[in-house]
This record gives sequence, structure tokens and C-alpha cells, in this order.
Amino acid sequence: MVGDSALLGTAIGVWKAFGNGGIIVFDVAAGAIQDRSGNNSYDNVIYLLMAYKSFQIMLGFYFFWLDGKWLGRSLRMCERERLAFRETILRTGVQLKGWQPSRTGMYVVVGELVALTVTAWSVYIVYALGR
Repeated sequence: MVGDSALLGTAIGVWKAFGNGGIIVFDVAAGAIQDRSGNNSYDNVIYLLMAYKSFQIMLGFYFFWLDGKWLGRSLRMCERERLAFRETILRTGVQLKGWQPSRTGMYVVVGELVALTVTAWSVYIVYALGR
């Protein structure tokens, strides 16, 4: 959910950048792990994916908590309830912290994207070109 519809394009672009960066890192890393297993086994790749998915499950609990703290539990509502909730919030002037632009949040996201980009290039250069 994006609090300001004028920022929807930016939100989608950032979301796609994270997704594409993750694809680059995991595809190259999984291939390198499988190639270096000695017997072309996918066992270590499966362990990597299990660890990553376990981390994502933990993030789910964190996002569940943030939804309650910053968005009034609006992410857990059905569409009709969420639209009514949003209309009520906008009409009453209540400020939900999750809908407010944050300079700190922007710096964190940009830092994560830069780190992901550097990681993606490093993984690609070391494992794909470094033979």
C-alpha cells in the first residue's frame, strides 16, 4: 500500500529493482554453489534456498508487527475494508506513520539498493567471469 498515489510508480520501480537484483544474485550464486559441489549436486543450493526462505518467514512476522504499528492493520483487511479505512483516515486527518515519507527510510532503501547492486556485480564478476 502506498500512502500517496503520486508515488506509486516510484514504489513499483523500487520493488522491481529489488526483485531483479535478487534474481541476479541468487541465480549466479546457486549456479556457482552447484558447480563447486564436486558432483553437480543441488544439496547445498537447496540449503541456501531453505535459509533464505526461513529469513523471509521471519521478515513476515516483522512486517505483521509493522502493519499494526504503522498502518493500523490495514494490510490484513480485505479490499473493501481497506478502502473504507483509508477513506476514514483521509477524512479525519489521522496521520499513520507508515504513510508518511521518511528521509531515514529513503536512505535505508537507497543504501540497500546500492549494496544489492554492488553484490550483484561482484557475484557476477567473480563467479561468471572469473574462470
